[in-house]
Amino acid sequence: MKQLIMKQGETSIRETTTVVNRKGKEEYTVIISSEKDTPKITVKTIGKEIVAVVKEVEMGAEEKYIIEVDNEVVFNVEKEMLTHGSNYIVESKEMHTEGYLSKMSFEIMLGYRKVAKVRKRWIATEDSYELTIFEPENELSLVALLSLLDFVNFSTVS
Repeated sequence: MKQLIMKQGETSIRETTTVVNRKGKEEYTVIISSEKDTPKITVKTIGKEIVAVVKEVEMGAEEKYIIEVDNEVVFNVEKEMLTHGSNYIVESKEMHTEGYLSKMSFEIMLGYRKVAKVRKRWIATEDSYELTIFEPENELSLVALLSLLDFVNFSTVS
């Protein structure tokens, strides 16, 4: 089991943020881009190797994103308009989510196995998210998913 922590709302106000482990050691750098024809979000290791990208897909007025790891699409994320606000739908060939994506309190399942859990945490003086990973082979796609959901949740609020 591995626990990673990301500050809440950082992706909507900064171009670069970091994901740290429980001891505060940097694990990943998350880069947000507003440039056209570049990935919306790039996740890099501390050694600067690109390990995951989030691309915005043109769908007219609808927001849709794909998350790629090793040039393979692992998640599709689409905005769903509701009577009172909106929600995001996360689709994957293998994994699915259970819980409240907009409240950042959910689990990622692979069949009947829980591969990760996301929940809000209060650390020191700021809100953060804790990503608990139970199966390390899914870590890269999960960090990218957490980064995207933080970005879309807080870019609509700000």
